[in-house]
Amino acid sequence: MLQTRHPRLYITPQRIEELQRTARTDQVLAGLIKRLLEEADRLIGQEPTEFLIVGPRMLARSQQILSRVSTLALAFRLTGEGKYLERTKQELFAAAAFPHWNPSHFLDAAELCTAFAIAYDWLYSDWSEGDRRVIKDALVQKGLEAGAAAHQAKAWWMSAASNWNLVCNGGLTIGALALADEDPALTQPIIDTAIANLPLSFGSFQPDGAWEAGPDYWAYTNRYAAFTIEALNTALGKDFNLSQAPGFSLTGLFPLHCTAPSGASFNFADATPENRSTPSLFWLGQRFNLPACINENHRRLRQQETRRPAPDAFDLVWYQAPVAAVEPLPLGAHFRRVEAITLRSSWSDPQALFVGFKGGFNQANHGHLDLGSFVMEVAGERWAMELGLDDYDLPGYFDKVEGGARWKIFCLSNRSHNTLVINGDLQRIDAKAPILRSNLSGTSGFAVADLTTAARPHVSSWFRGVKLLGGKALVIQDEIGWASETRQVRWQMLTDAEIQLSGAEAKLIQNGKTLTAKILSPAGARFSQESAEQSPPERANKGLKQLIVTHQESQPSTRLCIVLWIEAVDTEINGLDSWSSE
Repeated sequence: MLQTRHPRLYITPQRIEELQRTARTDQVLAGLIKRLLEEADRLIGQEPTEFLIVGPRMLARSQQILSRVSTLALAFRLTGEGKYLERTKQELFAAAAFPHWNPSHFLDAAELCTAFAIAYDWLYSDWSEGDRRVIKDALVQKGLEAGAAAHQAKAWWMSAASNWNLVCNGGLTIGALALADEDPALTQPIIDTAIANLPLSFGSFQPDGAWEAGPDYWAYTNRYAAFTIEALNTALGKDFNLSQAPGFSLTGLFPLHCTAPSGASFNFADATPENRSTPSLFWLGQRFNLPACINENHRRLRQQETRRPAPDAFDLVWYQAPVAAVEPLPLGAHFRRVEAITLRSSWSDPQALFVGFKGGFNQANHGHLDLGSFVMEVAGERWAMELGLDDYDLPGYFDKVEGGARWKIFCLSNRSHNTLVINGDLQRIDAKAPILRSNLSGTSGFAVADLTTAARPHVSSWFRGVKLLGGKALVIQDEIGWASETRQVRWQMLTDAEIQLSGAEAKLIQNGKTLTAKILSPAGARFSQESAEQSPPERANKGLKQLIVTHQESQPSTRLCIVLWIEAVDTEINGLDSWSSE
């Protein structure tokens, strides 16, 4: 049954009163409100967002409008000060005057549907009849009718398993719910079509909540998962079992395990290492009783305070107080289907050893040729890095066929990742790399992946293992069975540390700390280094370099074993078959 009164999306007068009351004794919430109001005051001096399409998209502009509108509208709801209402109106009227909301890249239109729905709903009783008409007409004509036409045309995103389904159908659902009592002939078919197709996207969370496109797209997708479910719940009192999708109740733990002791992310696929506040962590923590998620978003808010002072409006809407006592999470996690592993020696020690290790499949959404790659931190420093994404408007960025232009971009191919390049070749684009076995507990955690299909036709087998040695060292071991007469292997690790070479040893130095790399096998192999800097139009990677081992093999098999330590350890070479989870 539709809640006919406004606001009916996310906030109620009772929630506003609760936030105001809680802020009297909760200094964290009081600080967030103060910073939100400071941001709203700053926006008053800014011009409204202008219409601009870059490449195929105006997504950055649409997201800016949503951020501004939700900030200003919440500032008005908290204070009643008319200056915030007037500035919200300016932002909306400017976007309402856009010639269109770029429906050919429907993420852009979906974000604006969300922005206009929130403003129309949250401030409904404060708009004049003329204001409401302008806002509603733009939402209908540029958003919902465009979405209904896309549904009629069976737009590809309508039934996709990726974030596109959830953002586009989610944004349309939110927009439709804001107007559901005024135009049911338009809004009900949109809601029905979205509800029929959203489970296809929610299905990608199974079996354990991970997201194949990496932690940045996890955050984007879960933002709209929370937006959509909560809008349905507050407007209709039900979410059509979307929150019961397999794996979704665990999804809040994925970004926690992918966050290293430094606070940086295991940024596989098109992702950055930076973690920002993620309001859906508050929502997921409360919805599924995951207090670690609540505390993680508080940590992110603290970490970003000096860099990005303004919180997201939904950090307040979904605010949860920090939880005093939280049971530690397991030291390791294996995210199946995505086939990513994280291991750490401690959750509480900022100097702890952390490794993120990537199997998976090269045709994953936003995937790179990164099978076997890893990131590594210890002593508070990131020593082995991932570059993450480049400019989406580079020619051929999404040309994912074998030999496609995407794989000529340095940061997307296996030539940049912390894996092997075998016989100078790219990984096969249809390769899959399962994690065969692992030990996820204690400080001797390990994982072994089968990377064979990534290096065909050059190899008959390729296995890679990563193993923690206490909290101070990491072993990376590759075992290759050759299928060709050409047998060259290049081991590489991307770093921003200074590198000092000494034959089979190398010292990496940054911020006064030293990591030693040592080649245990094969005998006679030596380290070298190369610059990872690239020429325009690709990202520059200024100052980054690769630690390299190049080996020419004469035998039918190769074992390449390298240990990285912050403190010297005794270790011996054992075949990966002997690595046991017992």
